[in-house]
Amino acid sequence: MTLTKHERSFLEKVHHLNWRGVKGQHLESIPDWKICSGPIPRHKKILSIGSGTGQDIAFLAEHNKIYALDISPDAREIAEGFGIHTELWDVSHGICFPDEFFDIIICKDVLEHTLDPAYVMKEIHRTLKSDGYAVINVPNHFYFTLRWRLLLGKGLRWKTLHHDHTRDFDEWNYMHIRFFTYSGFRRFLTHCGFNNVRFFWDIGPFLHYSNPDTIIPNAKRKLKQGQILLAKQRILVRIILPMLRLFSAIFPRRLRACLAQLSPGLLSACFYVHCRKN
Repeated sequence: MTLTKHERSFLEKVHHLNWRGVKGQHLESIPDWKICSGPIPRHKKILSIGSGTGQDIAFLAEHNKIYALDISPDAREIAEGFGIHTELWDVSHGICFPDEFFDIIICKDVLEHTLDPAYVMKEIHRTLKSDGYAVINVPNHFYFTLRWRLLLGKGLRWKTLHHDHTRDFDEWNYMHIRFFTYSGFRRFLTHCGFNNVRFFWDIGPFLHYSNPDTIIPNAKRKLKQGQILLAKQRILVRIILPMLRLFSAIFPRRLRACLAQLSPGLLSACFYVHCRKN
């Protein structure tokens, strides 16, 4: 993806802080189980585009060959520690692999940064095997919380409980340059040659950006092991966790997913899909 100097500096800073924080330590895997949505695949070639530190895909590395593309040297160093072969590569120049090479291609939270997301998706289409599938996620800047911010004249910059882009970006240098609605994202996938789209749903950011199934177990494990937690993590474990348990008891995940499907563009903070080639 073609990044401005400010965007590149921001991403490098984030990855360097992660690298500095774990240097000499073992960084824990934080699996994104939605990638496989069933048994963990085995003996597959898997590509992650914009992989970052690779914590979300590390669980796949034991039984598969994992390749990754990212722009950060610090992120690459962390990902290599998980056994993920990472190339420093700007995906806006294409995907540097042969046709129909991969069984699974993961591209989460990348397309919104690219000048030509259709080109990136067509490269995914080219390098994906005919019987493979792609895992795609893009943020929805038009769900209920951000619609309220728009109504108040706050603009399109992302701001939720765990992610505040207004601290690092202004309107003229914001790193998200492409914005997707639900209907527009579906048309985009069709345009790029994908069908058999399976969406994953939850209310607000609970599906992906603030998924309690990944954040809370990791924080609880650190607390049990006596590791020092960040202030936000301590609040998460000791205060927010009981509230989430109560919320989940009243509104189970299946119910939340059903509700989100009624109006995805309004109720879901992202569009997370598995899709296959036409």
